[in-house]
Amino acid sequence: MRRSLIPWLLLVASVSCSSNATPAPAAPTPQPGAGVAAAARPPAGPPPATTPPPGAPPAAGRGGPPGGFQGGPPGGGRQQLTPEQRAARRDTATAQRAAVVAELSQRIAGYETRRSGDEFTNVQLMPDTTAAQLLKTMDYYGRSLGVGCNYCHVAGGKWDEDTKEEKQTARVMIKLVNLINAQGLSQLPKNRNGQTPVINCVTCHRGNTRPGTALLP
Repeated sequence: MRRSLIPWLLLVASVSCSSNATPAPAAPTPQPGAGVAAAARPPAGPPPATTPPPGAPPAAGRGGPPGGFQGGPPGGGRQQLTPEQRAARRDTATAQRAAVVAELSQRIAGYETRRSGDEFTNVQLMPDTTAAQLLKTMDYYGRSLGVGCNYCHVAGGKWDEDTKEEKQTARVMIKLVNLINAQGLSQLPKNRNGQTPVINCVTCHRGNTRPGTALLP
C-alpha cells in the first residue's frame, strides 16, 4: 500500500515546485531600425573637456617668447632653441660670414677705398661708402641677427639679386634706422661724450632674426 503511493507523491511534489518557480524576464523586443551596434553607441552630447594637469607645457602654437627660434614641433608653432643650440648656430653663421668676407676682400684687393657702388653692383642704400666698409657693414648686419650671408642673399654668391624677401625687408629696416636716428634721436641732448644717441640693428634684434619683446630680468 505504501509502495504504491510513493510515485504519486513524487509527481505532486514536482508539479508544486515548478508552479512556484519565478519565470525569467522576456528579452526586450528591438525597435524597428535598431541594430546590434546601437547598444554600443555612446550617449549623445559634446565630448568632455580635457584640462591639462598643473605644470604641463602649453599646447603647441603661436604666442611663445620671441627670438632664438628654429623649426617647429609637429603640431605647429615655433620651437625655442636652448642656449647651447643658439651659440652653435651663431658660431656656424660667424664662420660662414668670415669666409665670404675674406673671399670678397681678396677680390677687391687694391680697390678697398673705391666707392662700393663702383666696385659692386646693385648697391642701392650705401653706394658712396667704401668697398671695404660695405663688407664690414654687411658682416655687422649678419652678426646683429645671428645669421649668415645666405639669409638675405641668394646662395652661390649672387649678391646683386633681389629675389629674397629678407633682402627687401633689410633695406626697409635700414631706412627705418636712418630715419629714427636723423629725425628722432637727433633731437635728444648729447650724452657725456658729446655724441647724439643712436640705434642700430642689435638694439632690437640682439642676435635674433626677430626683435625681442619679452622683459628680461
